[in-house]
Amino acid sequence: MVHILQARLRDLSLKRKLLILIVGFSCFTLLLFSSGQLIYGVLHNKSILLEKLTITAKLLGDQSVAALEFIDQKSAHEVLSSLRLNKNIYIACLYNENNKLFTAYRADHQTDSSISQCPATPTNQNGFHNGMALASYNIVRGSDKLGSLYIESNLKTVEQFISQSFLSVIALFLVVSLFGYFISLRLQRIISDPIFHLVTTVKSLSINKDFSIRANKQGNDELGVLVDAFNSMLTQIQDSEEQLRQVNDNLEVMVNDRTIELQSTNKHLQQSLKQLQMAQDQLVQSEKMASLGGLVAGVAHEINTPVGVGVTAISHLQLKLEEYEKRYQSGQLTRDDFESFLNTTTESSRIIQSNLNRAADLIRSFKQVAVDQTSDELRSFDMKAYLHEILHSLKPKLKARSHTTNINCPDNLVLHSHPGALSQVITNLIMNSIIHGFEDRQSGHIDITVAEKEAGSIQLDYSDNGKGISAGHIKKVFEPFFTTRRGQGGTGLGMHIVYNLVTRTLGGRIHCRSTEGQGTTFQIELAATIEPQYAPIRVQEQG
Repeated sequence: MVHILQARLRDLSLKRKLLILIVGFSCFTLLLFSSGQLIYGVLHNKSILLEKLTITAKLLGDQSVAALEFIDQKSAHEVLSSLRLNKNIYIACLYNENNKLFTAYRADHQTDSSISQCPATPTNQNGFHNGMALASYNIVRGSDKLGSLYIESNLKTVEQFISQSFLSVIALFLVVSLFGYFISLRLQRIISDPIFHLVTTVKSLSINKDFSIRANKQGNDELGVLVDAFNSMLTQIQDSEEQLRQVNDNLEVMVNDRTIELQSTNKHLQQSLKQLQMAQDQLVQSEKMASLGGLVAGVAHEINTPVGVGVTAISHLQLKLEEYEKRYQSGQLTRDDFESFLNTTTESSRIIQSNLNRAADLIRSFKQVAVDQTSDELRSFDMKAYLHEILHSLKPKLKARSHTTNINCPDNLVLHSHPGALSQVITNLIMNSIIHGFEDRQSGHIDITVAEKEAGSIQLDYSDNGKGISAGHIKKVFEPFFTTRRGQGGTGLGMHIVYNLVTRTLGGRIHCRSTEGQGTTFQIELAATIEPQYAPIRVQEQG
């Protein structure tokens, strides 16, 4: 791969080399600086968060002194309930002097019982654990210990900082790239323009055979020395040509008419060749622009869907919030109404997060088609449950034309692999079936069958009853940029990315079988356990 890139770089023009080197160096320098800034910012924000949480624990502990002295659990609970204004705090646990739980506060929006439970005994831990911020405070009066307070909070402020910093880095990358581009344009005028003028002179000389022309010298540097040598060579050639012309004058009397005819024919041929070369260049450029337009249109169309769903979900959530706020202010809010609002909020948040993540994955896929390896999480997961989660996220697409799916997978089949890559493979296959296989059908059926094989491998068969793939296309199905929907949103990258994910990220193999008019089957063999040396490709493409 490195040799191929070096060869392609050598073949580029000097202008393009300057552009690539300047912009690339600027972006690499910015990447190093931004990485350092991001790491420092995360550590600083975590320090601030822990400091605020410690101060909160101290304030609440001091306010709970009277409640502990008079054993007033109601007053203590009211003190802890003031934490409801802080949506990031999950639990607060107040212990008495005997290290027994006195009272506790638990955020209403937190439903994960494994996180929102008070420890059996107080802990003096301050810091971060399992993605949470922890703070404790010993409550004393004089020299007597009355109890202790333990608070647990999430890291949403740190996550928001990371998200904002990522957007800032992207914007800065664009600015630096544009700045580097304009700098390279300026350098091109200084360095490449004299060379380009010399090349133009050589081309004109090779075409017109006019040795009287001379290259313009623009300086006394190495290029100026080269121009002087070139002009000197032209002078010598011109002198030699003049001598040859004098020798040929004696022959021109005999063959003058024939020579004129040949010169005229040669001139017409040269002009025709030049016109053909110009036409060919124009066709190549037109084809490149058409391909680029198709790629951009396809990606833009795919991004509109999750973004539109996210906007709709946010609008729906806003309406529900206003409705329940009016009920709350009028005193008409019931427990059922509140539970309904919680369900609506949870589902809307899931839809928004899922579609925004999908939009982000689509953007990354377009940028990382040529990337061999990136990072991804390795973890253990239940195969059957995860397949159902994938189909659930694609339910709107499948219901659009009443498409049905069936999963046949053994229970308790646990893989230690890259679930994100597997999700992308299944999603791309389903979208490929919807867009291509079921193109002219109102309903289709998809079967996903999973079975254990020997030697630590898993066999996954994906089949649909769509229109199938022709024999002439099936050999090209995994080739990059091969599509039958060019100009209709297809980029030809979807199945190529599936192939890379299966063979490189998931450590497996994939084979396609299809008969035109009888559906398509993809046989995928996956490694049940992947060692850390596999580096995943985090990309996605549909259509």
